[in-house]
Amino acid sequence: MHPATHRTTGSSLSCSFRQPVVLAGLLATALACVAALGGCATAMTMRAGEADDRSSPTNSVAILYEERIPSESVFRRYELYPDGTLKIGGGRVAMEHKTEWSGRPTDDELDAILVAAEAANLAGGPPACTPALVDGSETISILIEYASPTVSQSYALEGRCPTLAALRDAFERAGLARFKRQLDALPEGGKQPNRSAR
Repeated sequence: MHPATHRTTGSSLSCSFRQPVVLAGLLATALACVAALGGCATAMTMRAGEADDRSSPTNSVAILYEERIPSESVFRRYELYPDGTLKIGGGRVAMEHKTEWSGRPTDDELDAILVAAEAANLAGGPPACTPALVDGSETISILIEYASPTVSQSYALEGRCPTLAALRDAFERAGLARFKRQLDALPEGGKQPNRSAR
């Protein structure tokens, strides 16, 4: 099994250039920063809701899931907030650690996300992953943040993580709502009007 890199709240990767201004030193430091999934700013960004907030549809839990598979041009980012808001970014937007759509999943979709997060034991420790190497380089990187009123965890993972498949699928199903407007605009099946008739 490939060990995951595990960070808890309060820890962040800092990229300080204390070496002499030598090309080799700068290059080594820059590469170390880039290697840390997304660069230097890796402190926790998700915040849990209040412990006694009974109105929170997520039980005050917040989750960030970001997956990058450059070899397949796959970049996706999901952010679930304690008020039930789901934000999604894909492609170039996700590459920049941003989102482009915001909406509210159904109660069933929220339940599926929370059940999958619990099954993956995100509150307890980093999921086990196996390498997904191509030419000796890792091809899959995943950033997870899980925040509840009692625990906050941040994981930078590499490789295939089977226990996260259900969570990713649950996010993807909930995210289909962003295509609803386009789907609703499509004509219904059956005989279509002849546009050439005047």
